[in-house]
Amino acid sequence: MQKIGRWVDKRLKWFFTVPTIIFVLAMVLFPIIYTLVLSFHSWRMSANIPWEYVGLKTISTSSVIPGSPWLSAVPLFSPLSL
Repeated sequence: MQKIGRWVDKRLKWFFTVPTIIFVLAMVLFPIIYTLVLSFHSWRMSANIPWEYVGLKTISTSSVIPGSPWLSAVPLFSPLSL
């Protein structure tokens, strides 16, 4: 019985830490991954239709500079946007 007590005492910090780390990672990673998945699909929440894969078409149609989906993200990361 004493061996079990020592084993638990040694590993008690991991018993509480690991589930917390898993929970925090899930709360951070799920929205990021879900947003990436949704950005490649066309989906209307009000209509009862399945998702349609459109790839980079949604990014290119929402760009500021026609025909260049990557240049539209430049203002987001520039220091002047602040």
